[in-house]
Amino acid sequence: MVYKVLQHRNNAMRLNISTTKASYSSVKLHVEKKMGKQLMRLMLLHCAQTIITRSCPYSSRFSSLTQSTEPAQNEALLQ
Repeated sequence: MVYKVLQHRNNAMRLNISTTKASYSSVKLHVEKKMGKQLMRLMLLHCAQTIITRSCPYSSRFSSLTQSTEPAQNEALLQ
């Protein structure tokens, strides 16, 4: 049994997976499942941030790039 470290393209995800020639398809499925979970978490985080930004446009938590001192500009940014 050989242990390999598989890396995602952006090196954000490292997986330690034991592989043999016979288990390649199961390793591929395992990696795809892990990547799917990470993608789902990223999408949920993005949705949550969008909802928070839209419901609290004047909150000081967010950067000044998404806020303006003019309320009309803030409304335009949200649309």
